[in-house]
Amino acid sequence: MFSAKWISQDQLINSLDPRWVDGEDILREGGKSGDLACPHCQNEVVFRKGTVKRSHFAHKTLETCPLAKQSPEVLEAKAQLYGLLRTKRLEKVEMEVQLNLADKTSAFIDILVQHKGRNFGYFLFDRAIRLRHLLKDACIHQGITPVFIHTDSAFRLQPEGELLLHKSLRDLRSTSKYDDCDWSLSHRSHLTFLITASKELRIYRGLACIHEPNVYEWSTRRIAPLDEVKFDPNNGELIVQEDIEARKRFKEEQRKLEEEKKRREEEAAQRIQAERLRLAKRANDKMAASSAFRPHSFTSSPAVPQDATHPQTISKSAGDTLSSPEGTPDGNLRCRLCGTYTKDWVHSNEAEGTCLCHRCFQKMSD
Repeated sequence: MFSAKWISQDQLINSLDPRWVDGEDILREGGKSGDLACPHCQNEVVFRKGTVKRSHFAHKTLETCPLAKQSPEVLEAKAQLYGLLRTKRLEKVEMEVQLNLADKTSAFIDILVQHKGRNFGYFLFDRAIRLRHLLKDACIHQGITPVFIHTDSAFRLQPEGELLLHKSLRDLRSTSKYDDCDWSLSHRSHLTFLITASKELRIYRGLACIHEPNVYEWSTRRIAPLDEVKFDPNNGELIVQEDIEARKRFKEEQRKLEEEKKRREEEAAQRIQAERLRLAKRANDKMAASSAFRPHSFTSSPAVPQDATHPQTISKSAGDTLSSPEGTPDGNLRCRLCGTYTKDWVHSNEAEGTCLCHRCFQKMSD
């Protein structure tokens, strides 16, 4: 492990911190005097530095502490990732931060990044992880976005190019906005591998199972040296320049599609309006073509013409009734469109007892 508690100073120290490059003797003496302890199990640790392994702390005796069980491969991956994140001008980068799980046990986050009010927890695995679901739930409960990265030993590529994924890898697949940059990859997932031997990051996107349960094909592969890897401050994902360019192309395509959709909707609305106006004009033209039709007010009733040869006297005396136009009850006219008898009409043909009612006229005009 790379972190330890300096008991006399009551502070956490990191063996990878550049300030300890010239202070290795202090760390070595602190370990011998019992002034250094594991921040998780509180047992004494010593400082070690060799020609193969990076500077690190080790428990004096074999313990059940999870930090004592990390492989050299994971330690090297953790050191490389820590070095990468320190170059991104992030507000705070910590190593080996304790994480309390729901089953009352404790685990740790390999690297915790705090930046612009967001927390990102990086976990590195070289094998299957039994507590993977508890890790994810604990991170979400504590407001930490988990980012899972796998090392060399977890990477298994078939001769034909397919990936072999054990249960842990299948459960830890992630999705992000960069997986949607290809329409065919929508709603598919990705896995990220840190290859310590070549110091490069490999991202396999568009994972889809082609042979149950563990053979997966991929649609896009990103490979880049660690010093060219980018950090997404929105979700903590490690990406490469190709991801950024693909995302820009995808957003531009989406913008064009939205513009085309809006244009088609406007054209459809214009066609509908034009058709309505055409139908209204056609109906009005038909009404105007009949010489017997004439405009009439909405409120007045048709006047009863007085024939000089056969004069009629209109009387309201008891027992007198007015005769209605032929074929119309109570003096109403029948609308030629809806068939309703009404006095509220726009055009009338009194000879036929028909009209164009106000309501139908309004519908044709809308």
